[in-house]
Amino acid sequence: MKLKIKKFVASIGIFALTFMAGLTADAKNVSDYQDVQKGDWFYSTVADISERGFMTGMTDTVFSPAENLQRGQLATIIYRMNGSPKTAYEYHFPDVADGLFYSSAITWAYNAGVVEGYEDGTFGPSDPITREQLATMLYRYSEKMGYDITRTGNLNDYEDVGKVSEFAVNGMQWTVGTRIIKGDGKRLNLLNPQGDVSRAVCATMISRLISYVESGGQIPEREPVQIENVDFTRISRKELQITWSDQKNPYVREYIIKRKDKNSEWTELARQTSDGIIDNRTLSFADVFETDAPQQFEYRIDIETSNDTKYEAIE
Repeated sequence: MKLKIKKFVASIGIFALTFMAGLTADAKNVSDYQDVQKGDWFYSTVADISERGFMTGMTDTVFSPAENLQRGQLATIIYRMNGSPKTAYEYHFPDVADGLFYSSAITWAYNAGVVEGYEDGTFGPSDPITREQLATMLYRYSEKMGYDITRTGNLNDYEDVGKVSEFAVNGMQWTVGTRIIKGDGKRLNLLNPQGDVSRAVCATMISRLISYVESGGQIPEREPVQIENVDFTRISRKELQITWSDQKNPYVREYIIKRKDKNSEWTELARQTSDGIIDNRTLSFADVFETDAPQQFEYRIDIETSNDTKYEAIE
């Protein structure tokens, strides 16, 4: 299936790109983070949860997207999602004392049935949280809030389904069914249930939960696929380079680059094949003009998805 992704208008000397979405004027905290840049795969989701006040940086200027999230930090995030209700500290775990940043949050989350401790009675607030623990906490929180938790995904689509702990089955099924979790690994064919969760991944999952709730639980039948981070670079007066991210490559089989001017039909210039592996590649194509006279062209990149029953190209 060949579906139009997006149009790019370029002229010699002036190149314009229209993005589908951007930051609001209130997203100043995101721009303060030196380690969160436009073009990062997590940029929009970190912006989303930062604007809402659900996650803060490790410092005023550092978000630490690659740092592992801790169990106490997630309890605090969920507590903020619920409006940070005034909660007096209660002793529930020997390793959760009063007066710490997560003390009231863990008290609230425990009483709400969102979090539980380990079999030895401890909570492990500084332990890295795993993907299945995160899925389970989001599932329990959503149940408490009255969100739709009936949607389930097929865990058998993933090669490591047998590694999901019994306590986490419901949470993993729900987060897969709602596309809060979309798979892990270079081909997105793993759940990685015991894998750690980075702060960037947490921001992404929280943002997806918010989108799910705000849409009224509506999920497209097919996963939308959109080309990202497209840029134009003038190499010379007669040559223009177009670059774009291949971060969506598990969903894409082939990219088709096309061009037209105001008097012509779309002309196919080239095709590039995705390798189907997430490796943060940047793809590029150089368009060479016949003359260096002022002229304007319109570009578009069509795609063929890797599975038309699961993925849909969007503009």
